[in-house]
Amino acid sequence: MHFRRSNLLLLLGGCFGYEQNRLAATYRHKNSLPVNVRRSILTPMNKKRILVVEDNMDTYELVRFILEKNGYETFLAVNGRDGVNAARKQTPDLIIMDLSMPEMDGWTATGIIKKDEQISKIPLIAVTAHALPGDRKRALDAGCDEYVTKPMDLMDLVETVNLWVSKGNLM
Repeated sequence: MHFRRSNLLLLLGGCFGYEQNRLAATYRHKNSLPVNVRRSILTPMNKKRILVVEDNMDTYELVRFILEKNGYETFLAVNGRDGVNAARKQTPDLIIMDLSMPEMDGWTATGIIKKDEQISKIPLIAVTAHALPGDRKRALDAGCDEYVTKPMDLMDLVETVNLWVSKGNLM
């Protein structure tokens, strides 16, 4: 079996990166890999599309920035109604859903999405400030595949997205 030098270093527990256009092999624990190296390891080669249903533009911009830096394409819906419509028209690879929004909340939108045969298999991650003990169960019962509370660790969000996008490819 033939290994590229970068793959061999990763197999040995290191990471491979570029520094000022010079090849630099550095060894780091997996959890301390820089974002650009994590992206090359964890993100699929073709750009996956993520629908972010979020009414707070600051939160959307933060999520958009970290996901696009990790190789994903994102698009926005500002409420649950628009999120359901965007999911039907765009068929994203994954949906990130805020649960508290105007017009139609994320709880209702998730229920509609999960009952629609055309889009029900799209993985859906709830991202919410609802952090009471019963909220996680309520979100999972509503059809969310995963539950992330705000404030969120952005690298944990990326790893969760990577996990569910790869699971979505198997469905």
